[in-house]
Amino acid sequence: MAKKLTQRDWTEYSVKDLQVKAQEAGLLGADERLVFEPGSTVNGISPTITAYNHEGRVRTQPYWLPRLTIKDTAKTVERLADEQARVLYSINLQREFNKAIDATD
Repeated sequence: MAKKLTQRDWTEYSVKDLQVKAQEAGLLGADERLVFEPGSTVNGISPTITAYNHEGRVRTQPYWLPRLTIKDTAKTVERLADEQARVLYSINLQREFNKAIDATD
């Protein structure tokens, strides 16, 4: 029987999908990855999505990552990551469409 997925699992899957879409769009390098770190509303720690590479944490975080606040839950982070992944996917589709049109000229 399959393990029941928690909200954190779903959020991590959304962040991994965002990572793949960002790599396809050329916004993340091949050695870079995104990591979801949950927050705690009780302790006043906001959740974060952080970019890492082979050297560790990336010095300047990507500008296109969603800004998160203390009140954001894992469900909110999942939705924001999904929406950002959809935007990156549509940008990539537009780029591929433009390449195809230019190739026919």
